[in-house]
Amino acid sequence: MEQVPKKGLSKGCMVALIIGIVLLVIVIALSITCYLKRDSVIKWGTQSALTMVKTELAKTPVPGVNGEKFGVVVDSYLARIQAEPLDYNKYQVFVPVIQKLGADKKIDRNEVKELVDAAVTYFPDLAPLAEGVIDESVPATVDSAATTTVDTAPASK
Repeated sequence: MEQVPKKGLSKGCMVALIIGIVLLVIVIALSITCYLKRDSVIKWGTQSALTMVKTELAKTPVPGVNGEKFGVVVDSYLARIQAEPLDYNKYQVFVPVIQKLGADKKIDRNEVKELVDAAVTYFPDLAPLAEGVIDESVPATVDSAATTTVDTAPASK
């Protein structure tokens, strides 16, 4: 008797196909959920990032930055942003500042100033609270690793 060749996929291919379809459905469902809840996701991310910055400033103070006043500005900003619908055009100023903070994992006075300025840009009535966060009389510290001197003189023999 002749054996008739099987038609269809092998068990391994069938399992891989099923797993692939399930993963695709999960990714699509998560994408739709994130799109529908994007305001909540953005607000949660903002709250997490600002709370991290506030905590970091409390642990390691930065010269020229008043951590208590910064905390008041952050708390006011977070309360307002949670209470009101998100304005994406105004929020665009805030996104690069938060990304820059997360990129170098180090907070300096200029980044705090940019963050406060972005918060005041979004909510202009926070300007009175932002006064005194940055003490301009304290000279900014220069990161010696970031600044390098370049010798442009020709080499002498």
